[in-house]
Formats: sequence, C-alpha cells, structure tokens
Amino acid sequence: PPKPLKRDGAATALAVLRDARASQEERVQALHSLIGAWKSQSTKSEDFLVRPFDLIGELALPLDGNDRLEARLKLERLTLSLDKPQLDDVAALLELSSAYPRLRKRLMLRPNQPVGVAARDWWRYALDATALELRDARVGLRVLRRRARRQFLHAAEELVRTAALSGTGSEA
Repeated sequence: PPKPLKRDGAATALAVLRDARASQEERVQALHSLIGAWKSQSTKSEDFLVRPFDLIGELALPLDGNDRLEARLKLERLTLSLDKPQLDDVAALLELSSAYPRLRKRLMLRPNQPVGVAARDWWRYALDATALELRDARVGLRVLRRRARRQFLHAAEELVRTAALSGTGSEA
C-alpha cells in the first residue's frame, strides 16, 4: 500500500484529483496518499493531513436510463490538520458537489473539439456560458430584492403599529 502523504505533498495529490486527464489508478493513489489511511512506522501521526479512519461505503450505479449515481458513506470520526491553502482546497471540493447542477448546464454547451479546430464554437460557448451566469445572477438578485422589500415593509408596518399603540403619531 502507498505511504501516507505528508502536508507538503497535499497540493500534488489534490492536483491529481482535479486533473481530468489523470487515470483512475493515479486518482486512487492520490486519494490513498491524501487520506493517510496506512500507518507508517517512520511517520509521526501529526504529519498526516487526515488521521487514519474507518470508512464504510455503498455505491449504486444508475439503472434504466436514470443518470443519478448514489453513494452512501458512513464515517465515524474524521480529524483534519490543515493550513489555510489546504482548507481552501477542501472547501472548493465540498462546494463542487453543490455547484454540480449549475455547472452541468454549462458543460453541456462545451464543444467536443479542441480550440484550434473549433475556435468559433469555443467563443460561442464562452458567450453562452457567460449569458447563463448573468441570467442566474439576475434571478438571485431579484429574489434578494423581493426579500429585502418584504423585510422593509414588515419593519415599516411594525413602526406604524408601535407608533399607533403608543399614541405618538406624527401630528402637525
């Protein structure tokens, strides 16, 4: 089994995990190194990014045209020892799972050919993906504006109600 990865090599392992061209074996090796699940006599436990742990998992592959992949993991206890850049990488990894539905729309627009062969398609992709981002941002802003307006109206109603109950209305 591979030896646990020390802190100074975590960036390399994370780069392998992010690399779309990495083979399955390279990804497995990087993950095994990253989690430090194998004990080494010459390595102190405080050198691990992640202390050794037990993980039980199930994976359900999609059936009948359903594109959902289901995974269930059971983890009793996980202890991390991260500095700021490593913590940022972990946060980005966790954010990826929640961003996938949004990213999936953009990935479907992505051309299959390299830029040198289909430059026009790549420009169209850049414009279309940017337009989708802007549209999604506008929708989010609209929701925030409505929420702020409701809060403002609620606060104004409370102020009027309070003023009416105390009998200190603004009289000229």
